[in-house]
Amino acid sequence: MTLDIYLWLGFMVSSCAYLVFFMVRRGLTLGMLTFTFFLLLPISMYPFAFSVENTSAVAAYLFAGILEQLPRALYITLLSVALFLAGFAAQRLLPGQQTRQPQRQTVLKTSLYLFETYFWTWRAMLISLAVMTVLFVALIGLGVPYGSGQAFAFEVVSLRPLLNIWAALCTTYLVIMTCHAFHSMRPGPWVVLGIAFVLSLLTGQRAASVLPVVFGGGLCLIASRVRVGIAQGLGLVVGGAVALVAALVISGLRNGVALDDLISSDVIAEALSTELLYGNQFSDLRDFAWILSGFDGNYVLGKTYLAGFTPFVPSYLSDFRTEWGWGRWSTDVAGINDYAHGGLRPPIFGEIFFNFGYPGLLVLCPLIGFLFARLLATLEQVLVPRTGDRRLAVVAFGFLVATLSINIFFTSGFFKVLVHIGLLFVNVVAVSFVDFLFPRRTPRLQRAN
Repeated sequence: MTLDIYLWLGFMVSSCAYLVFFMVRRGLTLGMLTFTFFLLLPISMYPFAFSVENTSAVAAYLFAGILEQLPRALYITLLSVALFLAGFAAQRLLPGQQTRQPQRQTVLKTSLYLFETYFWTWRAMLISLAVMTVLFVALIGLGVPYGSGQAFAFEVVSLRPLLNIWAALCTTYLVIMTCHAFHSMRPGPWVVLGIAFVLSLLTGQRAASVLPVVFGGGLCLIASRVRVGIAQGLGLVVGGAVALVAALVISGLRNGVALDDLISSDVIAEALSTELLYGNQFSDLRDFAWILSGFDGNYVLGKTYLAGFTPFVPSYLSDFRTEWGWGRWSTDVAGINDYAHGGLRPPIFGEIFFNFGYPGLLVLCPLIGFLFARLLATLEQVLVPRTGDRRLAVVAFGFLVATLSINIFFTSGFFKVLVHIGLLFVNVVAVSFVDFLFPRRTPRLQRAN
């Protein structure tokens, strides 16, 4: 075996052993869920990136260059993760870092109060469903075909921003609705979740429909503080398998496969290998190597960040955003001559590397790990006195904040931050208006202590 395989095996074995040990001892935590999905799963796909089956998603004439750069992509990613974990550990271990921070908690509690009041209540959920319904009807009216919205966005580029907003909106609303449904186990929240899930299938994106439901179930497990034993572990495996099959069925329907054919075990097995192992679901390392294969070593020194942090400026009005936006820059470097392509997706620290090189990784990765650990520590302090529904609200809020924070360092998703600011404004106005028309019989949720 070569050095890259030894390093990959060492990382996978140590990470899985750590996760299993602490899940059995402490139960699933928000940090574990985030680490598993955003770091462990993409890296676990490394051996499959060498297969010629990847040519179903990558042009065959470019694949040789990708193979050459795959070990380098792994080395850079593992270095980034090690630096991130070093910063994370420093926050946990340095003296004085676990003391209470009143100012930081005040900001967090204010944000949490807005979340609980304008997103978490039953009335807010009904308003969120109404917002989804209105936007769904508008997109259908604009000609977006149900179940194929993502493919349609590549054909009608002018509608892509609206469909991106739709995907971000579905992700947030479905996570919240899933948490409510699993926690309450009442018919009402399940009906709302079912309607919202059907609406979310508009684009055919698993990330906007199936994954939020999976995350919501995981967040309920975190909030329940249940230690993961054999029964819970089997439940997670079965739930993950059901979600995976649902994702494959959605993908098949989007690609025009008949429903009778989709329930065939042979079709499911083939779709599993094509979509999951060699497709674009966890292709971060392959995409990283793809960009490296065309990268000339001239770091762009923050240009993609500057372009990404100004998504409110239309690209057709800004040559700078057209040239340096991550989607366009990554595809140009990789040799993809498709202006409708949404861009390649390296691991979450990949954009830092292309902007600032190894010095950027050495400085920013530990800083990101330190700040992420501080966020989790502050959430844990707020979480301690809470029980039941209010504890689950903190966990859901923390997950959304963590996932949005990642988009600050990978700018192709930075627009989601602005979308959530817009969602907050819409929900504040709508909930306040409904409260004015129909005053609440019970007092509004009070600010957390």
